[in-house]
Amino acid sequence: MCRPDPSTLRRASVPLLLAASLLQATTANAEVRPWYEVSSAAIRRLLQVTADRIHVAFDPPTTPRPTGSTDAVFERTQHGPFDDLILAAAHRFKLDPFLLKGLIANESRLDPVRYGKRRWGRRDGVPMVISGGAVGIAQFTGPGIRAVNMLRKRRRRAGEQALTFDLRRALLPQEAIPAAAELLAYLIRRFGRDGGITAYNAGIVGGMAVSRLGFWRARRTGKLSRSGVYLLQGARFLLNVLRRTNWFREQAGLAPLRAPTARPWRARRRVRLAARDAHRRGVN
Repeated sequence: MCRPDPSTLRRASVPLLLAASLLQATTANAEVRPWYEVSSAAIRRLLQVTADRIHVAFDPPTTPRPTGSTDAVFERTQHGPFDDLILAAAHRFKLDPFLLKGLIANESRLDPVRYGKRRWGRRDGVPMVISGGAVGIAQFTGPGIRAVNMLRKRRRRAGEQALTFDLRRALLPQEAIPAAAELLAYLIRRFGRDGGITAYNAGIVGGMAVSRLGFWRARRTGKLSRSGVYLLQGARFLLNVLRRTNWFREQAGLAPLRAPTARPWRARRRVRLAARDAHRRGVN
């Protein structure tokens, strides 16, 4: 039940006050005629109107949720130039297509030839890139491309066909979007939702910090802002991705995704596994 609007409650109370006044006036003339014979119909109408208004104030009507799976809602409501690629990639790697679109929209604003601005620093007196330099619609960097190739190497060992991913393919949306979905799905499986999304931008260091400490604590301790000489951008990346994802979901009539949790993902997983084991022992 949602919290009612005070102005709505004030409007809803007007008929109740009128009914009370009418009841008081008819009771004063009770020696002439009983009040329930004089104004029972009017009071019933006023009370019904009051009940309806209070019900609307506490439980306002909502737009009916769309029916069907998330993929079906995405296909029905999203008609951008890359939405077909996003839907196919999300379906293949079992991702929420709205989440994948939110991540890509946050990374590049769906610009297939976007280049990230590089920031330079020095390590042992040697100039080096300490932040930025990502390319393409999914903003791949060198470590991200190597991570995708590692996953595809595993798939080839299992007998699947998987092309080697490189910088040239990262500039092609039809290649970069499936690669982004494959990498994001792997990171979420490894670090949980919050840690996986953070790791897509801040690398394994950011994903491990969120998985171990929870997003808010990892952010407070600065583990999402810097790793050695490298500058990370994970302090707001998860929040921005969820904000864009929820905007797409709410426009489509879906409920928003939950906010980042303060409880570490690995701790929640241990609790779930312990509860499952306890239940099995009780059953057996």
